[in-house]
Amino acid sequence: MIYSASDLIIFASVLNNILCSVVGCLFLLQIRSGLSGYQRLSASYFFLFFLLLGSAFFAMAIRSWVPLGYSVLINNALYMSVAYLLLFGTLSWYKKPIKSWLWKLAVIHVLAYTAVQYVVYYYWPGTLQLRVQLAFLNFIMVYLPAYWVCYRHRHQNGRGERMLALSAVVCMIAASFPTIALIMTNSPDYYRVAVVVTQNIVCFFLLGSLLSLFLFNQIDWHYERSIRDELTGLYNRRYINERITQSLSNSSSRGVIAVVDIDHFKKVNDSFGHDVGDNTLIAVSNILKSFMGQQDLIGRYGGEEFVLFLSQSDSESVKTLLKEMCRAVETKASIMLPNPVTISVGYSEVSDEDTLHSLFSKADSALYMAKRNGRNCIIKK
Repeated sequence: MIYSASDLIIFASVLNNILCSVVGCLFLLQIRSGLSGYQRLSASYFFLFFLLLGSAFFAMAIRSWVPLGYSVLINNALYMSVAYLLLFGTLSWYKKPIKSWLWKLAVIHVLAYTAVQYVVYYYWPGTLQLRVQLAFLNFIMVYLPAYWVCYRHRHQNGRGERMLALSAVVCMIAASFPTIALIMTNSPDYYRVAVVVTQNIVCFFLLGSLLSLFLFNQIDWHYERSIRDELTGLYNRRYINERITQSLSNSSSRGVIAVVDIDHFKKVNDSFGHDVGDNTLIAVSNILKSFMGQQDLIGRYGGEEFVLFLSQSDSESVKTLLKEMCRAVETKASIMLPNPVTISVGYSEVSDEDTLHSLFSKADSALYMAKRNGRNCIIKK
């Protein structure tokens, strides 16, 4: 029952968290319909996360109307299940299958933890601090692996994944608040306030994190599609032009631009069909990409033509690299395809006076000379 203004405020806060959980459920239910594979599975786990979290909040809201023992059983089971659903959702997001042993461990852990909490409550009713500390340790055991999964994939994490990792850390920190409140005050009232604060932080922060996770993923997906060639996965012409222009605007910029053309590509399409032609483009692009350094750029400029922007400025190193590239295409691509494949390369070093147009003009002129010289060769201009 509500006996004071503070009870009313706590009840209103719990009700607010219930509504927040409902919003989370509705959002994830909607976004799940547009996903597939592991992302769809991840959204399902996160949907169940908010569903059970809202149920736990509801159970807390009505705890004054039911025997306390039932509340201890229901809330502890729901909160621990919620922690595992966050872990499962995180694993699924990173395309990690949930093994049967992990499912069994989760079920056993939830049941054992709930049973221990109830036994301690029933036989030692004056040990609230022990039960709270036990809850904190068990939550850490589940939230920490969720963070670890995000941390292990930190090099590929986008903005949404970083928020997911942060939410796991926030959950661990927030789970300590009730324990700290009891240790410092030894007051059940302060403990109740700390629990509500923890619920607020976890509910709102996770809602924001999951919104970021799925929305940023969609934004990044559309952005990648806008800068990538659909067939080869390399950068497209527009993006390559933008990046080279940016590089040229730097007065200290050095490097080499190379234009690569697959020799007699029209004959490949005419003789073997467009499927083999597409496979040729993919094979060549993968070979060229394998020679790129972290500071280099590669893109499909159109048709059978590729553009490389190399950060190296040493002439001999560049020439050696391009020769190795040509040999790799001739040997590796021909093994994978029913037709022999060679490439012609024209390249030019970047000078202080160069613009995008002048740089491409020189490289194109060198490529034209390579074709005039019988193809399958490298010309510098």
